[in-house]
Amino acid sequence: MKDEYGFLISASSIGVSIEELIARDEGAGPFIWVRPENVAGVDEAEMLARNLKARKKLDSNFEDEDIFPEAFVCSYLESCVRHRSAQTRVDVEDVIGACVYIMVRWGSSIPAHGFYGDLDLLSRDNASKTLKIIQSVYQGLSNEVLRQNIRYFVSEHYRVGGVWESSNASRFFGALDFEDLEFASKLNFDEMNSILNSSNGNAGV
Repeated sequence: MKDEYGFLISASSIGVSIEELIARDEGAGPFIWVRPENVAGVDEAEMLARNLKARKKLDSNFEDEDIFPEAFVCSYLESCVRHRSAQTRVDVEDVIGACVYIMVRWGSSIPAHGFYGDLDLLSRDNASKTLKIIQSVYQGLSNEVLRQNIRYFVSEHYRVGGVWESSNASRFFGALDFEDLEFASKLNFDEMNSILNSSNGNAGV
């Protein structure tokens, strides 16, 4: 079965309240995978509206997100990856799907700035396939803040385009095909346009 973004749903997932999730993360678990949409007690509409509003401000501080529910959810999911086992299997589809959900449905930039930055589940074997799914998500977005989240995520986790472009430090050099690299170039071009529009006072969401 696939989620709404096209990622395969392979890990068992339970529903849990945000309070219980925080308690598990601060304690000893259990670290059973929970998809973001199954966390009770969070107001998705409120989170999205808050994050979109905050990011429209040119002096917005990303660290402000650390005190919000999405930060606790991200922290717990990172713990699930660290403590995964045969009994609590977590695949790259689960992780990237959760990152995309949080960035798009909640408007959070947390996954875009190093969430699972050293994730070994994202590998040369699945990098191209995963990036193509991310590309389909990006192409379906019109909101510039949400598109920027995806751009930052790809730059951070794939190390293509942007600050990585001149360093030949692509994390998956040789594993990405022409379509992937073309998409990465488009992300870089879109980001430059976004910065230019913002500096001209034409930023919008």
